Amino acid sequence: MNNRITLVLFLASLMIAQPTIDLIEPTFGEMESIITISGENFSSNSSTNTVFFSGLGANILNSTENELVVTVPHGTYYSPVSVYTNGLYASSS
Repeated sequence: MNNRITLVLFLASLMIAQPTIDLIEPTFGEMESIITISGENFSSNSSTNTVFFSGLGANILNSTENELVVTVPHGTYYSPVSVYTNGLYASSS
């Protein structure tokens, strides 16, 4: 029984790909600016994505598998931007 559970968990982990951040537009913005994060392996369900600017959470306005539209939170720097999706992590450089 334990071997079956381990196998199922292992196979499920292979099906979830790590998110990547390819582009952030605009490159610079003020607090409360709306920006678009383009990449891969985001969730189309906004509630399963979390976006941080220098550790402060952003409000996600819209999400697809390849794009997140968010507002820059108050009191933050524009970089780094971090995205958590389905327990996996990506960060801008």
